[in-house]
Amino acid sequence: MEQMWEMSDVEFEALTHNDDIRRFLWVAGQKPSRILLQPREQGLPLVDRSAVIDMISDRLEPATLGLTKLLISTLHEWNNRWLSARRRESTAINDDTFCEYLVEGHELAARVQQEVGPEVAVLFPEADAKRSMPSDEIQQFVGRFKARGDKHASS
Repeated sequence: MEQMWEMSDVEFEALTHNDDIRRFLWVAGQKPSRILLQPREQGLPLVDRSAVIDMISDRLEPATLGLTKLLISTLHEWNNRWLSARRRESTAINDDTFCEYLVEGHELAARVQQEVGPEVAVLFPEADAKRSMPSDEIQQFVGRFKARGDKHASS
């Protein structure tokens, strides 16, 4: 990364003239590359975990994913059940309940995966929120584009 920052603008332009950084930037309504099944206070229990920069909201709308009404209803039922269970047992969920949560969650995630198709990864449960972020290298690369006002960054 240090080498990239040491390049002159001319060298950087020559290296990246065919690159389009828009694929690394968040756009509202864009189909995500990764989604997470997770109980939420409002909306669907699905959040956008695409590794993109400048994400303003991780909330997903059913139309963005093309989910059926039946699956949307099932997602809301699952969300209500597990959200209330988390509130009741805010300190810890017992082993049987947690196992049931994992089994139901994996089964529901598999149903979501069938509907969204292979181009969108469905995660459950979230192992590490940091892994859902763009890598430091990508962030620096996009930062270099933005720092010099590159034409590809604003198109």
